[in-house]
Amino acid sequence: MLSNLQTRWRDPFDTMRREFERGFASFNGGRLPQQRVAPVSLREDAEHVYVEVDLPGMTADDVDLTVEDGKLWIRGQRKAPEYQQQCWHDERWFGPFERAIVLADTIDAGAVTASLHDGVLYITLGKKPEAKPQKVAVQYQGQPERIEAEATPAQGDQG
Repeated sequence: MLSNLQTRWRDPFDTMRREFERGFASFNGGRLPQQRVAPVSLREDAEHVYVEVDLPGMTADDVDLTVEDGKLWIRGQRKAPEYQQQCWHDERWFGPFERAIVLADTIDAGAVTASLHDGVLYITLGKKPEAKPQKVAVQYQGQPERIEAEATPAQGDQG
């Protein structure tokens, strides 16, 4: 009985998703829309901000980095392999992309380096000197002056 019920029941969201994809496919030459945003990881330490961008199959010539108007612009073109036209199913994305990362005022636009290794773009952004933590030296002046206080009897202890 349970298996018969399972075969008759359909997830309404599954049906809606299929209809949505079918509608998109008619506007995109029979293909589903492709994601064209390169995934990014950001982290920082006291001296730098680090950006890592996944760019599989790309070379340094395929990527353009620009620091402009307080943003780090990552632009590029991922070229499709020649056999891509023969694929009957392909979920990878190809073509142009761009990504902008808003930079804090503490970033030194002149202290940016980048390298591409094993499909990952590594970007290092230096922080301005005034943004870096400054160690403050504490001067030792010797022993603090001791203040001797005379003990006074409490009000109720007079006698």
